[in-house]
Amino acid sequence: QAQNCAFKRVYSAVMARTNRAENAVHQAVAALLQSSDEDAVRAGIRTLGSSLDEVAEVPQLDHAVAKLIPLLGCAVPEVVLESLWALGNCLVGRPAVAAEALRVGCVPALIQLVQATDARLRLHALAALRNLAGSGSEPRDAMLHHPGLAAALVQLAQLGAPDQTALEGLQEIARLMNLLTQDTQEFEAARLLVGAVPSLMSSGDPVVLKHLIWVLVSVTQRGGATRAVWEACGEQVLVQLVSHLKQGPQEDTMVAGLLLLGGLAAEPEEAVLDVLVRVGVPSVLKLSLASSRSAVRVQAAHVVSNFAAGSDTHIQGLFDNEVFSTLFKTIPSDHGVRLDAGWSVANAAMGCSPQQACGMMSVGLFWETLRERLQLSENPAELEACLTGCEGF
Repeated sequence: QAQNCAFKRVYSAVMARTNRAENAVHQAVAALLQSSDEDAVRAGIRTLGSSLDEVAEVPQLDHAVAKLIPLLGCAVPEVVLESLWALGNCLVGRPAVAAEALRVGCVPALIQLVQATDARLRLHALAALRNLAGSGSEPRDAMLHHPGLAAALVQLAQLGAPDQTALEGLQEIARLMNLLTQDTQEFEAARLLVGAVPSLMSSGDPVVLKHLIWVLVSVTQRGGATRAVWEACGEQVLVQLVSHLKQGPQEDTMVAGLLLLGGLAAEPEEAVLDVLVRVGVPSVLKLSLASSRSAVRVQAAHVVSNFAAGSDTHIQGLFDNEVFSTLFKTIPSDHGVRLDAGWSVANAAMGCSPQQACGMMSVGLFWETLRERLQLSENPAELEACLTGCEGF
């Protein structure tokens, strides 16, 4: 009985709060649409900023948003700040509201505020853009096609993070770029965002790095822009990426980082592999193959197979970091690793020196790996690769 009474009290309090929030939001919308009193309008804007997340359905909210957009150009910073806060809340999980905001020109207004001198306005404008991008593919594509967005983000990223507000701004930029590049078909427009990556990477912030890795994966894996990413980022970005991966980030970030490295390692130019060896990618592969997380081990094995397709210099980088021995130790307990281990052996056989071939044969599980792939594989291409590997050795 005591628990039942306590539940009823809590339920009553929650319902009362929800009812108050609904009434306040409905009054706020009415003020925006009908009132000519400046104080009433501002009170309504503040209510949308503070209470809207507690209300599911709000009639005529899209019309209210249409009234908010002109206020983004107000000369009073506090009015603009309150309007940004309200607009950002209105866009969360409401595709119809987002469509109306696009129609009345919220993107150009927000891009202009991203370049404001007031750091608070920049931060809230970025948050509103992020919420807009999160509302669907149509808003994302419209934002990507806006000619000023990429340039504004690149310019803002170059300001760095002299204080906490600026760092939060960089985190918002990275989140926004991650959303914009997910599942989009507008790859040419998405590639322009890569120009902001070097400045953002230099912050060293884990949140920023996590989102940037996924941005680069999206652009390279789905957009086929590996060369563009390589040219835009440069060696320093890879140094920062490798340093971050050595710290053992969350599994999804680690897998994404290895995906990116695998795409770069598959580039036909040897100069790319030269840089990957120089910045320490083989040491990341060794750590990843010894990981307790299966998805990380499997992805690392795939990167090793791409690396092994390089010259004897690149293969030596794998030897120097004990990557092959770590790979072969992982094989017995991990079926996913076996598949790429076979390719690693076959690829290495095509480019290694005689001394390296002897080094690989001295590893106990080397021949077992080849034999197992020849016995169990039903993939003709894989069988051919293994036979080619035997012939190469």
